[in-house]
Order: sequence, then structure tokens, then C-alpha cells
Amino acid sequence: METFEFIKKGSTLTRLLFINIGVFIAIKLVNVGFFLMGRGDVWETMVSTALALPADPVQLKVAPWTLFSYMFLHFDVWHIVANVLMLYWAGRLFTVRIGTGRLAGVYLMGGILGGIFYVAAYNFFPAFAEILPQARMAGASAAVIALLVAAAAYTPNYVLRFLIFGTVRLWQLAAILMLFYVLGIASSNAGGNIAHLGGALYGLFFALKMRRNPTFDSGFTTWFKNIRQRLHKRPKIRVTYRNHTDLEYNRQKNQRQDEINRILDKISKSGYDALTREEKEKLFKMDK
Repeated sequence: METFEFIKKGSTLTRLLFINIGVFIAIKLVNVGFFLMGRGDVWETMVSTALALPADPVQLKVAPWTLFSYMFLHFDVWHIVANVLMLYWAGRLFTVRIGTGRLAGVYLMGGILGGIFYVAAYNFFPAFAEILPQARMAGASAAVIALLVAAAAYTPNYVLRFLIFGTVRLWQLAAILMLFYVLGIASSNAGGNIAHLGGALYGLFFALKMRRNPTFDSGFTTWFKNIRQRLHKRPKIRVTYRNHTDLEYNRQKNQRQDEINRILDKISKSGYDALTREEKEKLFKMDK
């Protein structure tokens, strides 16, 4: 219960980290049961079909939610470790340079645009024609890169210090990563690198809009606020109505006033410390 309370009260970055880790652990735990039954490959195939982003538009039309779900889906241990560490670091940079209020919106929009880039590239370039029907993508990388590039474009001269490379400006780090992603298109992870560029493009767009208009919102911020207001339960107030005659109302009013006068007289004679606990509570309630 303490863990759930920590997540509930934690920052947006904390929640994104726990969602990614939680989904990975849940998938792996269920997979243990399938493995013991001799069907270890069946479960991951089912999850991939249901939640990973397909490059084929026909499959995407059947499961449009995968454009959202894929960015929280990981199957490999090193994949989730790398993305969680990168999410924490990029998320911290984003929070320090821009703030936490828009972090979730940039994460989601970066992931969505990265997914759109992935689907568009696989359907446009002949290099992917043969693998198009089977191609699927999973991972938070595009969403994470959107946070990093947004921070870099918003405060490009922010200085980072590394033990090996020494002092590096944030825009230089982002530029080097973009170069690697472009070069990586001609590799076994072509779709992932294309998605990275899509996420980076949204991060750049967001930062430029923010520099012109500090109140710019990706659209998700307001949506999240509305959801948060609905999730936070407000205390229920029971309202009762009673019919009182004027005589009864005046009698009760006079009784309350007499009680106030009695307590005030006691204070004037003996001091506030002379009041009983009940009298102090009455005085406090009447004062309110």
C-alpha cells in the first residue's frame, strides 16, 4: 500500500518510470506461467500483437491504441533498463529546465509522433516492403528523446559535465545523438532510429513554441488536470434541512450568545488557560 501511495503522490516522472517498469514486470511474471506450461513464446506473441505498434496500416486500423501503448512496452531486460535510465536522466533535465507540468504531454506526443514516423517510413521506403507485414515496434525511446531534445532546444547552452568527455553543452549532446540516429537507419534497428527522429522533432517543435509562448500547452496538460481532478475524491458533505419557526431560531441564537458571553467572562476573570477543553472547543467553533 505504501508503494501505491508513493506513486500516487509522486511526480509525473516517477509515475512514468513506475508505469514502464510495472508493465515490464507484469508481462514477465505472466510469461513465467506460460513457460512452465511449455508455451513460453505464445504469451509474448499475444502481448506484441495486442500492444506493440504495427507498421502495417491495416493492422494499425484494427488496433489504433497501439500508437499509445507501444511506448510503455518492453520485452528485453537491457531494453527496459536503458530506457528507464534514459527516461530518468532526460526527465530530470526537462523538469529542471522547463518544469514538470508539461512533461507527460511531451512524453506522449513525442512517442505518438515517433510512432507515426515509423509507420510512414515503413510504408513509403521500398527498403521495408518485404518486412512490412511482420514489423512491430515497442519501447519508450522516441518519447524519452522528445524530452531530451525539448530541454536541449529550450536551453541549448546548458552545460553538462562528463568524466570521459568533459564539458558538453546540451545542444551538442542532442546533435550528436541525432547524427547517430540518422546513421543508424541503415542498421538492424532502422525503425527505432526513425522513431527517435520523430520524437526529437516533436521535442524541437515544443521547445520553439515554448520560447515564443511560455504558456504553450501540448494539449495533454489540460487533459491530465481534468483526469486528476476526477480521480481525487472530494469529501462527501451531507446537507440536511430542518424547518424552524422564528421563535425556535431566536431561542437557539440567544442560547449560543449566552454561552459565548459566559466563556468570555470567564476568560476576563481567570484567563484563557482556565477554560476547560470543552469550552475551548466551543469558543473555537463559535469563532469559526
